[in-house]
Amino acid sequence: MIIFIKNFIKKNKILYKYLFQVKKLLSYKFIFILANKFNSTKIQSYKADIEKWKSFNDLLVKKIKNTNGKLNFLNLGSGLGEVSAFTVFQNNELNYDLFFKKFNYYTLDYFALDLNKIQNNGDSVIRPDQQEKLINIDKNIFKEYPLNFHTGHIIHDLNIEFEKKEFFNFFDFVYCENVLEHVNNPSQVFDTFSKILKKNGIGYVSTPFSYPYHQDPEDYWRFTHKGLKFLLENKSKENFEIIFCGYSTEDRRKKLNLNDDLFSFWIESWFSVIIFKKL
Repeated sequence: MIIFIKNFIKKNKILYKYLFQVKKLLSYKFIFILANKFNSTKIQSYKADIEKWKSFNDLLVKKIKNTNGKLNFLNLGSGLGEVSAFTVFQNNELNYDLFFKKFNYYTLDYFALDLNKIQNNGDSVIRPDQQEKLINIDKNIFKEYPLNFHTGHIIHDLNIEFEKKEFFNFFDFVYCENVLEHVNNPSQVFDTFSKILKKNGIGYVSTPFSYPYHQDPEDYWRFTHKGLKFLLENKSKENFEIIFCGYSTEDRRKKLNLNDDLFSFWIESWFSVIIFKKL
């Protein structure tokens, strides 16, 4: 039987070559460290498939179905204050009309912003980081929004303590997307969440984990899911229940050009996400 096996192996050149390489490898002195599910260190898992916009959309829909009257919604670090990311989905449960019917829509940023005026006139905005340069905004961005959709704007630098007491315990939802990396004092943002969210209010933060450097006006940080949990649990003045914490990889292979003059691209884009409720 042994002779038969040896002859079979010699006739099969691929198998013979493979076994020869294994024999050669085993002739070296190695130390193998084997681990299995019985003796390996337990690694804490995290959710890496959060659908960040849909998850938030689902929470909005659930809230308005169980609430009479209007709720207060804040876009924190709003930029231009668009809402398309977390409203319009294929099932169209929360379109523009329904969103603005159910929510008083507020924005917050460090420069003045009147979205109703822009919607009507295509107005310009002055941002401090642009050295008093006027930024022209296309009014067509808001052409499908209802008239006078913007309830109010709060001018505030997120790096400093929030002291506008009229907005303490005021908001049912606070949305903060791709803002935290631009704030040089990110722990202060979570202190602001503590002050302005109502009891049972929902907070949302999405920020790059793996993404190219981008100034707006500056780009300081990248956060893991653990980093966001730490900022929420250790830097805020209230207790929170974490609903989702992990990563969105929906745009993971989206090709981003790093430099228009070079054929260089970034294709591994992850976003850290934390969604939480104030207790």
